[in-house]
Amino acid sequence: MNRNITGIIKKTDGTVWAGAVIEFELERSSFDESAQYPARVVRAIANESGEIAHTLWVNEEALRPSRYICTLPDGSQFRFTLPAGSGDADLNELRETAIEEDSPTQSTLVAFLPAVRVEAPPVSTIYNSISASHGMRYKVILQDGTVIWFNNETVLRYPTSFNGLWQREVELVKGEAYLEVAKRQNKNSGERIPFIVHAKDVTVKVLGTHFNVNAYADEQMVKTTLLEGSVKINNNAMLQPGEQYGNGIISKVDAEASVAWVFGYFQFDHADIKTVMRQLSRWYDVEVRYEEKITSELFGGEMQRNLKLSEVLELLSGTGIHYTLNGKMLTIRP
Repeated sequence: MNRNITGIIKKTDGTVWAGAVIEFELERSSFDESAQYPARVVRAIANESGEIAHTLWVNEEALRPSRYICTLPDGSQFRFTLPAGSGDADLNELRETAIEEDSPTQSTLVAFLPAVRVEAPPVSTIYNSISASHGMRYKVILQDGTVIWFNNETVLRYPTSFNGLWQREVELVKGEAYLEVAKRQNKNSGERIPFIVHAKDVTVKVLGTHFNVNAYADEQMVKTTLLEGSVKINNNAMLQPGEQYGNGIISKVDAEASVAWVFGYFQFDHADIKTVMRQLSRWYDVEVRYEEKITSELFGGEMQRNLKLSEVLELLSGTGIHYTLNGKMLTIRP
């Protein structure tokens, strides 16, 4: 389930902290480590006005009160408690004491305020990087209104502001992202401002659309799947909704399956065992190895991502998969 938190980041001199990246970490006392749930660390970015509007994805057991540590770009930290329930929260009301011993500097003060627009002074283009580790899945909203969902093990490089740029460009350094690109027009010419995603040797150009890019290092190729609108790949191939581009080939696919991760599911459609295990390995932070000849059986269906690894493996064992889990080493046997 999702719970939204809002606030505005300010420095001690009263100026907003545009593009600041802050980190939320669920304290160990708030969850059961033995449950083998994914990591409880997420990152959020402030927009040009220093505003944070972030969605925390939590498991059902997190409906009880949960304590978080918030880490700021200068290293200073403070704690807050997310009350029991399913509603949204204002960090101005949640903030507790700073963690003085973990604050290398006291040059920055973060003021989390109600979601009120604050005019920020113009800033030059600054590029930030944001990353998601194992077991992380979250959403950010860029300065132009474009929404990006990050899958686990994803790194994205982006400008904190698109103002003054004739085109909007981001780089998917690795991993997977689903984008809902906001339509923007040049105020002078009235022409639409393109949005470009660079992923390895693939360039995706759009004007306003919904699409998914998978650029994991352990996948054979970069795959771009279109759900809505149209996109141009490498200034050449044009995709229509329901099509996927990979290694120069356009094919018809189940586009909804490619973004099942956005909604908290693993979804497979005639996937071999290695395809299944690559996703589980990235999400649960385990290394997978295979003993002898592996099955040629293909798998289909969906599973919730908030399941424990042991529960997922138990489901797979019902299909004839045999396994041994020793720490972070998962061995698949015939």
